Order: sequence, then structure tokens, then C-alpha cells
Amino acid sequence: MIKNYIKIALRNLRKYKGYSLINILGLAVGIAVCMLIFRYVSYELSYDQYHSKSDRIYRVTMDHPQAHIALTPSMILPTLENLYPEVETGVRIYDVGRFQPLVIRNDNKVFEERKFAYADSTLFRVFDFELLSGNSNTALAKPNTIVISREMALKYFDNHNAIGKSLEVNNRVFEVTGVMENIPGNSHFRYDFFASLITRSGWSELSDDTWRSANFYTYLVLDNQGGASGLKQKVDAFITENFPENEFAASLDLLFQPLTDIHLYSDVEGEIAPQSDIRYVLAATAIAIIILIIACINYMNLATARSARRSREVGIRKVLGSEKRQLIGQFYGESAFLTMLAIALSLLMMELFLPWFNSLTGQSIYIDYASYEFWLVLAATGLLVTLVAGSYPALMLSSFNPSEVLKGKKISSGSSKLRKFLVVFQFAASIFMIICTLVIYRQIDFIQEKELGYKQDNVLVLTAYSDVENRFNTLQNELMQVSEIKGVAMSSETPTSIRAGYGPDIEGVEEGPNFIINALRVTPGFTDALNIELVEGRAFTEGDFTRANLQEDREYAMLVNEATARHFGMDPEELVGKRASIGGGSGNIVGVVRDFHFSSLHRPIEPLFIFPRGSFNKLLISFRSADVRNVLEDTEAVWSNLFPQYPFTYEFLDQEYNALYQQETRAGYIFNSFAILAIFVACLGLVGLASYLVEERNREIGIRKVLGATSAQVMALLSKDFVILVLAGFLISVPLAWYAMGEWLQNFAYRIDIGWYVFLMAGGITLLIAVATVSYQALRAATLDPVDSLRSE
Repeated sequence: MIKNYIKIALRNLRKYKGYSLINILGLAVGIAVCMLIFRYVSYELSYDQYHSKSDRIYRVTMDHPQAHIALTPSMILPTLENLYPEVETGVRIYDVGRFQPLVIRNDNKVFEERKFAYADSTLFRVFDFELLSGNSNTALAKPNTIVISREMALKYFDNHNAIGKSLEVNNRVFEVTGVMENIPGNSHFRYDFFASLITRSGWSELSDDTWRSANFYTYLVLDNQGGASGLKQKVDAFITENFPENEFAASLDLLFQPLTDIHLYSDVEGEIAPQSDIRYVLAATAIAIIILIIACINYMNLATARSARRSREVGIRKVLGSEKRQLIGQFYGESAFLTMLAIALSLLMMELFLPWFNSLTGQSIYIDYASYEFWLVLAATGLLVTLVAGSYPALMLSSFNPSEVLKGKKISSGSSKLRKFLVVFQFAASIFMIICTLVIYRQIDFIQEKELGYKQDNVLVLTAYSDVENRFNTLQNELMQVSEIKGVAMSSETPTSIRAGYGPDIEGVEEGPNFIINALRVTPGFTDALNIELVEGRAFTEGDFTRANLQEDREYAMLVNEATARHFGMDPEELVGKRASIGGGSGNIVGVVRDFHFSSLHRPIEPLFIFPRGSFNKLLISFRSADVRNVLEDTEAVWSNLFPQYPFTYEFLDQEYNALYQQETRAGYIFNSFAILAIFVACLGLVGLASYLVEERNREIGIRKVLGATSAQVMALLSKDFVILVLAGFLISVPLAWYAMGEWLQNFAYRIDIGWYVFLMAGGITLLIAVATVSYQALRAATLDPVDSLRSE
């Protein structure tokens, strides 16, 4: 019987080559997309799962009245370890590279590195980072010791045998005591260097009674008794009982975030690296399901549309004794056979699509053919497609009455209402994705084109090492000799992301001790170099800078932004001249600058202090010319002459800014790409369905042409039904897309309005594609000689 089913399936495959090709191609695309997104989703969900204690590791975060941050003071870990036995162990990580890159050298090999952190000696007791050489218990136990990744061992020493050798890091010599395997890509942080935190034992921020210096990522391993919820209750009670007079400590809420939640569920500031969002993972999953459903709908529509042609076959089989369950089995078997062919084609498509898909998602996903999980999911997908795609045709075809069929009575080819509903669903899904794509791209364009309040194009960003800071005047003078360079300045951070916070005190202003304000340290010329406009008072002078950096003088001038004035309920001119203290010094506010965006557009502009006091991390060089190559060559010549010990490594400020929206940009690419695929698969079905419907109406068309209908009228007649279906899909998709995109835009403090023309554009695009798809079939039918179609009459 199975052999007979296969023969029938092959016979129908040969007989209806066009329909079969459409079904196989559509199902193959749907399965390939579904499997690629499955790999993406499973990879995203696997973050940090490889650690043996992953279910017991928590990161401590700090919820303050003004911010929820991933960083904590140094004292948190030793305090919790000493007080609570449920804390088995823990580790503090101080990420040096997030402030500025470090210069690391070995002989003549000199590079800038950012993936550098200090960590406690317990690092390898918390995380399962594989040590290829060295002792995990002692590798970070002594000062000036360092563990490096396998990649860095090859980079600096040409092999893995680096134990006992030395690396110079920012002029400090470290002994290599361990080489670890590269941290996997599915980790929420990826460092290449871990130096022993005890190296910085004299650092004031490592004090056990410092609450405000929150610069450490703190991880705990808890036992299985009570978990994080029980520990939090104890910690809250401890802070309330022991620090009643420390308002800053009393206002803190220490939270315990599961390690495996960080990548997809974290909404805290100060992340080690940009993380993903579970919403984008769910959106990708929905897209995969939609495309697979669209492919299944094609199969159902084409199978039911062809059902009349197979009615005699069903009738004869029933007369010869075939039972309904046998007929159902036959049609499900045909569906399974086509699905198997589609799966084979989809495996080829996956290999072809994989490089493109990885560039789209920013991941390094691969197809693991040795994994039983992959084959299990592929088999489950194939089974699901077989059941869904073959269900309605199998049940409908097997229910034909044999006596009516064999008498020549015309048999309905299935419910036209159901077919229309399924086509409407296809178009609604396609229009929905097009609308989402257009909105995302418009928001990204808005972000890129928005006036930020400072110059971001044609600005080079270099690292301001201590030597650069010491010889800044010489560097500035020489660079300003380059005709195209407009300004040179140093700052603690770039204006794309200012994260430093201080507790200010302003004359005549009452603020609680917990008030933290953003602050930026700069050199004179910063506002001019970046075109930051003054609205009141004056800019910094060289005198302000010189005075601020004298060791015996803690007096310096300050600038604030308009948001600071608004926060304190003052006009800008009222703030000018007031005394304030911040950053360990005090002085007068000498000017107010116009608001500029110093974080992503997800957040509104907040109050900001700017003061001219070191130390600095960034060197900013603003230039006029579009001839970037010449500017880079001239700048490199000056840099290499003054600082031959440092590599000339740079980036552009606008690239830093665009990196803030990497996640949104990728979402736009994903929606755009899969919207195209969804429309492609839907149009495949549309071609087949249009072809069938044209064949069904051949005689009607012939009669109409004999009665005088023109080709244009015939084409309009045949296209009208599909236009109506597109419009129905449009009406369904618009409110859904409007709601979904409205929710997404709520993540931005500055956002576009979803204009009505976005919906019309999406509907118009889909309508044009649908009409173009059926036009060939309609044109072919409209130009046929009516004698051919009426000859049998």
C-alpha cells in the first residue's frame, strides 16, 4: 500500500510539475527560515547556561532612586560573604576597558585592548572558564598576575606556552599565570585578560566601607537553601538596621539577578556589553511561524483547488473498496512525501542562507548536524507541516460521494470562503511585516538625522593616555597647524554616552544626599570643537583649566546644561554665578550650554555638569574636510612623532553613536528580509492559485470575449478578486501593526509619529506585488483565442 501511495505521489508530481514546484519551494523556504530562527533562538536562550552553577549564580545590581545599575560598591561582596552562609563564594570584576583601551606590549608587539578586567582570585570558582594551562585556584591570587585567553596567547606569544612570561600593561608588568580557552560567544561578557584584583589593593574604592564608588560587577554563588529571595529579605533588614543615618545606603535596593536572565531580560544601566532583548527573540519566533504557516496555506489552497481534478480517482478508489481512513492516509502520505523533498531542499537553503543570516543577527550560529536536537526539531517541523498542510485536503477529498463523482456531477473544489480566508491571512501577515519594517526604518532614520546638539560627523576619537594628557598643549598646537582640523580637546567620556555620576551641592538649592547628576570632565575648547552652543554666560578659558589642575587648588569653573536649570526650577541666567561643589572641588557656574543628547534617544536629556579638571580618557579631534584620508595621515604623523610608544588607533564619533542603536538596526534588517521572504512565499501560492482559477474560468472568459469584452476588461475581472483579498488583509493588519509598533516606540523618549501614509505605503506595495503576480496569468487568459476555450461546447 505504501508503495502504491509513493507511486501515486510521484505520478501527481510529474503531472502537476508547476504546482508541485510551488509547493516544494514554498515549504522549503518556510522550513529553512524556521530552522535558522530555531538555531538563533536556541543560541540566544543558551547564554551563560554552560556554567555548571548557572542556576545558582546571581549578579548583584543596585536600584537607586535615580537609576538601576549593574554596578555595585566593592564592599558588597565581602559584606555578604561574611554575614550570610548561603553565599558560598563570589567574585568582583572591575572592567577597565569600558573607560579606555589599554596598551599591552610584548617585545615589539604593541596593541590596544579593551577586553581587560581585574577580578578576584575566586573567578574560576564561580565561572567555568576552562584553563588550558595554570592553576585555577592560584592564577589570580598574587599581585601583578594575569590570565589571558588562547587567542591572546597566540597573538602575543605565538603559542599557548605563555605561563611565566610577562606582558606590559599600561607600563605595569604582569606575569602570565594562566591561559584560558576563549570565552564562548554565548556569554554576557567576553574578556581576553583577567588581572588579579589584589594588584589594586591600595585603591580607595576597594575599601570595605565605601558605598558610593559603584564600579564593580558583583557575582554570587548561592546554596540551594532559600535562594535569592530569602537573601534579599535579610540584606534589606541588615541595611535598615545598620545604616539608619546613611541616607545613601538606606535608599539603595540591592537586587539579585539570575545569571541566565542577564542577556535577554536585563534592563539595567552600565551593562558590561550590549545585551539582547527577549522581545526581539519572540518577534523572530513569530516571524518563523508566520512564514511556515504561509507556506502551509499555499499547499492547502493549491491542493483543494485541484481537488475537482482528482475526484474521479477518489470515486474509483471508493468503489473498489478503499475506506475513508485509507484515502486520508494516501493524501497525508503525499503531503509527507512533498514535505520530505522540501526538507531536503531546505537543508541546502540553510547552508546558503547561513552566512547572510549570521550577518543579519550578529551571531556566529552554525548548523550542528551531529546534534540529535537539530534532527529532532527538523523532524517535528516536518511532521507539523505534513499534518497542517495536508489536513484539509485529506479530510475534504476523502469525503467525496463516489456515486455523484462517477455520474459526472461537478464537484466543488473545496470551500472558496476558506481559501479566501487563508489568502487574506497571507496578505495580512505580509502587510503587517512591511508596516513594521517601514516604522523601524523611519525611527532609525529619525535617530540618525536628529539634531543632537553637538557635532558628531568628522570627529576622530583617540585614547587620551597619561602621556597624551601631560603633553596635550604640544599635541593641540601641532594638530591645529593642520589646515583642516577645527578643534582638539580631551574629555572623560565621549558625548555619545556620559555615565559618570556625582553628588553636587549648589548654592541656594536643596537636594537630598541621594541626588546624583551626570558629569563630564573636559579641557577648554571642548564646546567649540563639538559646536555645543552656549545659551548663557561664557565658555571655559585656559586659565580655568590651569587653575583646576593645580594640586593645591580645588577651585574650578563649571558649565551646566539647560536641563539642570529646568530640574532646579530656574532660568539659565539664574544659575550663572552660583557656587557649586562637585567632583571633589568647588567653584562658580560660569555658563549654561544648550541641551545636547549625551545618551541614546531611549532616554530624555538629563541634568549635566561640565568642569575642566582631569583625568581624561578621550581625545577628540574635529575636522572640516570630507577628505578623511588626508586628515588621518596628517594626524597620524603628529601622533607618531609625539607618542611613538602608542599605536595610532582611532574611531569616529558618529560610529560610536550608531552603535547605540545596533539592536534596532538589526531588527529593521530582520523584519525587512523576512517580510520579503513572506511576500515571496505568499506570491508563490498566488501564482498557482491564479493559474488554477484562470483555467476554471476559461469558458467564461471565452464567452465574454465573444460578447465583446476587451483584454483590459478581462484582466480587471480576474484581478478584482485578488485586490479585494489584499484590501481585506490590509484592514486586518493595520490595527495590529499600529498597536505593536506603538508599543515598540514607547522605548524611545524621542520618537516618530506613525503617519497614515506608512500604512498606505505598505498596502500599496503589497497590492502592486499581488497584481503583478497575477497579471501574467490574467494577461495570458485575456489574449487567448475564445474559439479554443469554447471548442468543446
